[in-house]
Amino acid sequence: MQIGLVKGRLFNFADSQGSSPVVIISQSFAREFWPNEDPIGRQIRFGEQHTVSTIVGVVGDIMRDHLRERGSWQIYVPLASPG
Repeated sequence: MQIGLVKGRLFNFADSQGSSPVVIISQSFAREFWPNEDPIGRQIRFGEQHTVSTIVGVVGDIMRDHLRERGSWQIYVPLASPG
């Protein structure tokens, strides 16, 4: 998707089913919940199963719907995510 990494890391082969759940969040998500703090290593709970996942990276915001409109908060999970 070529969304630029701002902080932390991208997913890797260790982020597979059976490993501790990890997520990458968007910059707008990070600014909203940790405006003056580093979100890397923080844990969030989300999804139908309320999976607790560790934030490993922050990526730039994406444009959604209209080219002039910034996207809302985004949470990215590895394809083989356990949650």
